[in-house]
Amino acid sequence: MQCFLPLLKKQGYGHIVNISSVAGLVGHIGLGAYSATKHAVVGYSEVLRAELRRLNIGVTVICPGIINTNIVKDAKISKVEKMKIDQSRMINFYKNWGWPPERVAKAVLKAVQKNKGIVPVGPEAWIFWYTKRFSQKLWELYMRLTVKLAF
Repeated sequence: MQCFLPLLKKQGYGHIVNISSVAGLVGHIGLGAYSATKHAVVGYSEVLRAELRRLNIGVTVICPGIINTNIVKDAKISKVEKMKIDQSRMINFYKNWGWPPERVAKAVLKAVQKNKGIVPVGPEAWIFWYTKRFSQKLWELYMRLTVKLAF
């Protein structure tokens, strides 16, 4: 931001794209610290979008769901005590069920063209985001069920 924002201001237009996660829109068990940092990216992007709009600079935050990348494989994941799901299971899940990274690339291009603010990527990301926005109680029920399955 510190490097590019002065250039965008000087030229009088531009677009910033931040990458967060669906975990930046909704919390997930076992991912407390990760969710907190991703929520920060979403919040920062929302504020920047409001502040920079008058300068003809767009801001988009991309929130991918399950994307088949090495993010889980390369991550340093702390095991949550008594949790059934471990890193090897997550790696297999992402490999077998994750969307291709090209889906995120296409979402970025479309979001910049249409100047979208928040862009969930993947059906699961949209479902989680809308479920929480539609009903906090329904989201809390989902979280309780997830905890029962995970422990």
